[in-house]
Amino acid sequence: MTDGVTLTGLEDVNSALEGFEKKIRKKVLKKAMVQSAADIRKVVKTHTPKGATKNLFKSVTSKVWIIARKNLVKGAVFYSRKGNKKGFHANWIEYGTNERFVSNYRGHEGVSVSVGSITGQGNALRVFKTSSGKQISTFKKFLIAAIEAQKAKN
Repeated sequence: MTDGVTLTGLEDVNSALEGFEKKIRKKVLKKAMVQSAADIRKVVKTHTPKGATKNLFKSVTSKVWIIARKNLVKGAVFYSRKGNKKGFHANWIEYGTNERFVSNYRGHEGVSVSVGSITGQGNALRVFKTSSGKQISTFKKFLIAAIEAQKAKN
């Protein structure tokens, strides 16, 4: 392709994308990436611990970027900490912490008390490792559907 869009292992889809002009091609790729990121986000949410406040569950977010000069579409699913999303403790839940000590406990000089540690659960890593093949097939499925929808418009 002259504009540099290449999907390795998906030659049939590449040839279908070559038939579109650059602007339409990016639109089709973005639509497929948004849909596949939303599908993966749902899977991550099912494996995310809810807890009492459900803050971590509510913070699961997906985002899609288009880098125009490189003709690239990227998608990510992550725990957000911006706005009303309160996923700041995602790393503690995912990876755990070492045993922590507080010195001068409750104002008592020279008293050091252990406040414990958190054992990591590894939920998100487990989901991504077990579903890596599914992520690619999901993107391909949504990409083929977006290509067919665009062909129907033309």
